[in-house]
Amino acid sequence: MELNLTRVDYMQVGLTSPRCLRVLPSGTPKGQQKVVIGDHDGTIQLFTMKRGEVQFGFQTQAGKSITRLELGGALGNGNFITSYLYRV
Repeated sequence: MELNLTRVDYMQVGLTSPRCLRVLPSGTPKGQQKVVIGDHDGTIQLFTMKRGEVQFGFQTQAGKSITRLELGGALGNGNFITSYLYRV
């Protein structure tokens, strides 16, 4: 059995650490999936995916290297806060 694998780049980001990518819960089963990623350059990016199509959401410069992203807020109400820890 032979597999033919191909590479697909959805988005390019800088160097990342473990736990720097988070998938935000979708409010509906067929809604857009939101993804947040932070990198060592201090950039946080949000993009959405639906049916294999990527749409850029926003990008912000935190200034310092991001080593981890965490989500917070009450479940079920759609309010999520991203917080990031800096490498010192």
